[in-house]
Amino acid sequence: MDTLKRRIKGVNKVYNIYTEEEAESEGLPYLHWKQAKEGDYANTDDGHVGLCIGRKNYTDKNGRVKTFVKLCHGANWAGNTNRIEYMVNKTYGSYSQSNPKSWQDRESRRTRTKNLVNAYVGQALSSQGFDYNKLGNIYRPEIQS
Repeated sequence: MDTLKRRIKGVNKVYNIYTEEEAESEGLPYLHWKQAKEGDYANTDDGHVGLCIGRKNYTDKNGRVKTFVKLCHGANWAGNTNRIEYMVNKTYGSYSQSNPKSWQDRESRRTRTKNLVNAYVGQALSSQGFDYNKLGNIYRPEIQS
């Protein structure tokens, strides 16, 4: 059994994450995550059981209703091919993204990172050398003084 500390809706709470075998030995009834409602125990596609903390229907601009399911140890849209895998979420330390990625992957796609790389290359090719203050202001202007 794993324990997971999360802050959800401003409240810090510790959640227990069981394997399916542990949940059965504890006598916890659980559903597949796509059928779970708030307060139910639900299993993920990789066989881990935890509490369902939210389920909400959304209507898109075409009038289709889509359901978002939030477990204490993962989240995703309840579509045909969508999955929740606890071990992947645990690896990245991200339990609220439908497709978790590492910090480096997310950061590398940001505009500020691309702007920094372009400026760095430009300075590397110039005869004036590097101006690290300028690079810092490009990357994170809100924390530069």
